[in-house]
Amino acid sequence: MRNVQIERVSGGGLLRTLSATQFKAFTLAEVLITLGIIGIISALTLPVLSEKTNEKVLESQNKKAKSILANGFKRLMANDEVTSLENTNLILCGNDVSCISSEIKKVFKIVHEVDDNSHVPSAYKQGNKLTNIWKNNTELNYSFITPDGMIFGIKKNENNTRSVSIIADINGTKNPNEGGKDLCMYNISSGGTLTDMCSSMSEAEEEEEKPYKCEEDAGCIKCSEWGTCTLCYYGYHLKDGKCVADN
Repeated sequence: MRNVQIERVSGGGLLRTLSATQFKAFTLAEVLITLGIIGIISALTLPVLSEKTNEKVLESQNKKAKSILANGFKRLMANDEVTSLENTNLILCGNDVSCISSEIKKVFKIVHEVDDNSHVPSAYKQGNKLTNIWKNNTELNYSFITPDGMIFGIKKNENNTRSVSIIADINGTKNPNEGGKDLCMYNISSGGTLTDMCSSMSEAEEEEEKPYKCEEDAGCIKCSEWGTCTLCYYGYHLKDGKCVADN
């Protein structure tokens, strides 16, 4: 018995039959070529899509990290009943690690205090260098891990400034472990405003030369080789190479 297909002709009621042999099927070679083309397109597009997805995830985690820090430092000031960060007990701790730990635990949920590399990545890519961030880092006073796996480190306050700088790995031990991507830095101003400085972590910091003395200007942090100020303490501003008090 011959296989047929019945097709209605438009505009009328006539029917016609087509033999199964009249249908043209794809050959195996054509199928394989088509699958090969699909595979090539997938190989070209999937890495791009994956990278964009990872960027979106890191962007979301960056926002979460900023929210955690901003809310934490607002609570810190509220608990101490002050409107300036410089008047909080945290700043009064100076570089006393036990004091800092006590104050931080009042406003942040902490699952681990970082004192070795057991819970943190051992190295990060910064430019063309691999750098250790957490272990034996003399620039950090105190580091901790929150329940969501984020790692935060409070930088030492060496210039008697009233702001706080914080290093953060916004996705914990997960890759890419790279400066400017998941390794970020934030600054909390005296008024509690958070500034995102993640891009500054894309390159490893070079060791700075010690600043020239500026005993004649009490408000000066750093001087040029000619003895003029290039950076001022909080409450001062630059004017004609000098640091003068804000009005």
